[in-house]
Amino acid sequence: MQTLLVITSRPEDSKILLKYAIGLARDLQMSVHLMYIQDPNIYPTTMPGTMGNVSVQMQENLELIAANMKKVLKQQVQEIHKELSPDIPVDFSSRVGIVSLIATEISSENEIAAILLEGQEDKDHWSQTPTNMEIIRHVNCPVWIIPYNSVYQKFNEIIYAAGYNEADIATLKKLVLLTGKSSPHITALHISDNLNFEENVKETGFLEMVQAKTGYDKISVKILVEQRHDELAHMINDYAQQVNADLIVIMKENRDFFERIFKSGSAKKIIRHAKLPLLIFHERE
Repeated sequence: MQTLLVITSRPEDSKILLKYAIGLARDLQMSVHLMYIQDPNIYPTTMPGTMGNVSVQMQENLELIAANMKKVLKQQVQEIHKELSPDIPVDFSSRVGIVSLIATEISSENEIAAILLEGQEDKDHWSQTPTNMEIIRHVNCPVWIIPYNSVYQKFNEIIYAAGYNEADIATLKKLVLLTGKSSPHITALHISDNLNFEENVKETGFLEMVQAKTGYDKISVKILVEQRHDELAHMINDYAQQVNADLIVIMKENRDFFERIFKSGSAKKIIRHAKLPLLIFHERE
């Protein structure tokens, strides 16, 4: 059984996150591994505990914190078992090191199918901490980002930010394989400033090709015409609300969506209100 790796920055407050992970992992038929990583980089550069100059005492302190957090994780998992009696394996661990490096190392192992991260409290969960962004940039497996304190619900309507190229077909295959057991409807959404783009997509038979190559017929395509460069976040959010979407999927290599969503000031404001889970695929997986 493959594993959903859940990285928490708040072990003492990880029960809701763990519940979400268990619900998701059950539908994906995975086990759950809850991990806390005590990162030396959180200390100011003026302290002797920074990377490159870690004192013995500081290292011992970090190990002690990690050990204490492991006890906290154990308690959280035990309480979840009493409350939910999950029918999937759930375990935990605590380590010392740079979070993004450990996540990258672990994600290269075959049994790790995906990583689950939680957004920041009261902040736009797509405006992530540098740590989360480093994980997204470097790991080789899908990364889920969920809003803070989310309750898991099956995904019925998924928006996939499409570029309408060969890479999209491969990614949609992965998405169908990952979520197909819930039988969601998937909209391949493309936003373009080309007024003729929709007609070109129809002429090339993109939808028919995708349905044939994925073996999944609950896929549709949607083209939205962008009038201004800064409208993208608004348009995604408005369309997500129109169709009651409960998940947005992006391929990291689709820079037109990925870079603009994560760096756009308007996106930070708009998507904060949508509070939709985000799934990021990597073309090289």
